[in-house]
Amino acid sequence: MLGLIPITFWGPDLYTGRTASTAFIISFLIAAGVWLVADTCKEVPWMATGRLVCKI
Repeated sequence: MLGLIPITFWGPDLYTGRTASTAFIISFLIAAGVWLVADTCKEVPWMATGRLVCKI
Protein backbone atom coordinates (compact mmCIF):
# COMPACT_ATOMS: atom_id res chain seq x y z
CA MET A 1 0.00 0.00 0.00
CA LEU A 2 2.83 2.39 0.77
CA GLY A 3 4.21 1.74 -2.70
CA LEU A 4 0.92 2.58 -4.38
CA ILE A 5 0.51 5.96 -2.68
CA PRO A 6 3.54 7.59 -4.37
CA ILE A 7 2.49 6.21 -7.74
CA THR A 8 -1.15 7.29 -7.55
CA PHE A 9 -0.70 10.59 -5.72
CA TRP A 10 2.64 11.95 -6.92
CA GLY A 11 3.01 10.05 -10.19
CA PRO A 12 0.70 12.23 -12.31
CA ASP A 13 2.42 15.42 -11.09
CA LEU A 14 6.02 14.34 -11.73
CA TYR A 15 6.31 16.49 -14.85
CA THR A 16 5.10 19.65 -13.06
CA GLY A 17 8.23 20.43 -11.11
CA ARG A 18 10.75 19.76 -8.46
CA THR A 19 8.38 19.59 -5.48
CA ALA A 20 6.41 16.63 -6.82
CA SER A 21 9.59 14.82 -7.84
CA THR A 22 11.13 15.28 -4.40
CA ALA A 23 7.93 14.15 -2.68
CA PHE A 24 7.78 11.09 -4.94
CA ILE A 25 11.36 10.13 -4.13
CA ILE A 26 10.87 10.60 -0.39
CA SER A 27 7.64 8.59 -0.40
CA PHE A 28 9.27 5.85 -2.44
CA LEU A 29 12.25 5.66 -0.07
CA ILE A 30 9.96 5.42 2.96
CA ALA A 31 8.06 2.57 1.31
CA ALA A 32 11.33 0.82 0.43
CA GLY A 33 12.55 1.17 4.01
CA VAL A 34 9.34 -0.30 5.42
CA TRP A 35 9.58 -3.16 2.95
CA LEU A 36 13.18 -3.84 3.98
CA VAL A 37 12.33 -3.91 7.69
CA ALA A 38 9.30 -6.14 7.10
CA ASP A 39 11.38 -8.55 5.01
CA THR A 40 14.11 -8.66 7.65
CA CYS A 41 11.66 -9.45 10.47
CA LYS A 42 9.54 -12.00 8.61
CA GLU A 43 10.89 -14.92 10.66
CA VAL A 44 9.74 -13.42 13.97
CA PRO A 45 6.24 -14.69 14.89
CA TRP A 46 3.53 -12.09 15.12
CA MET A 47 2.75 -11.10 18.73
CA ALA A 48 5.71 -13.17 19.92
CA THR A 49 6.38 -13.41 23.62
CA GLY A 50 9.85 -13.41 25.01
CA ARG A 51 12.82 -11.61 23.59
CA LEU A 52 13.00 -12.19 19.85
CA VAL A 53 15.11 -9.78 17.86
CA CYS A 54 15.07 -9.14 14.13
CA LYS A 55 18.29 -9.86 12.23
CA ILE A 56 19.00 -6.34 10.98
